[in-house]
Amino acid sequence: MEEGEWGSGAFDSVEACVARARELMRQGRPYAELIWQLNIQRVWRKRSDPERCRIITQCMREVAKMYGRNPSRIRDICG
Repeated sequence: MEEGEWGSGAFDSVEACVARARELMRQGRPYAELIWQLNIQRVWRKRSDPERCRIITQCMREVAKMYGRNPSRIRDICG
């Protein structure tokens, strides 16, 4: 699946993913849109790349914290 506006390398580490999420936040992207995009990437990698799926899950939790949301609502679905 295309990484699109997240860019190549955005899902290589939690720090890179969170940094890109901050950039998108500064551009005015709403929380729901960021989580939706990350969740699509996470589901796509659920079975084929579980390590990258875990990175995206952790990134989603960090984004939730940045927006003042409850990060425990983001469940680990990675197999």
